[in-house]
Amino acid sequence: MTDALEPVRALVVDDEESLRTILSKMLKHCGLDPERIDLAGTGEEAVALLRSDRSYGLILTDLRMPDGEFSGLEVLRQARAIEPASQVIIMTAFATIETALNAMREGAYDYLEKPIKMERLRAVVGRALERHTLIRENLYLRRELEQ
Repeated sequence: MTDALEPVRALVVDDEESLRTILSKMLKHCGLDPERIDLAGTGEEAVALLRSDRSYGLILTDLRMPDGEFSGLEVLRQARAIEPASQVIIMTAFATIETALNAMREGAYDYLEKPIKMERLRAVVGRALERHTLIRENLYLRRELEQ
């Protein structure tokens, strides 16, 4: 669990390097510190980062990954288990109602269809970060009250 006042760290997970780079730049334009944006090219790499000592408040992950065992849904499951306050946004070029419903049932904050428009990403990321901040502040205040 991160400190309530610590800046948010983000993780971008996509098998296309160019898209990871574009998304990290888009997140920078959304106000995130580029030094606090990590990139992963596979679901397995993302899960390893999630299990490291870093805490991610925002995760953008592609639904379909080349390493089938670690799909975007598995990244979502791992993120929710490790850091329940994480806000996970699923991205896909193969959107269906079924995959959107599955992602939301698993706890995704939102579901974006590729290609992702900057205005839409900015709005979704802004709301996700607000939610993450509220959850962190709530947990921080609860710990303070208990002490």
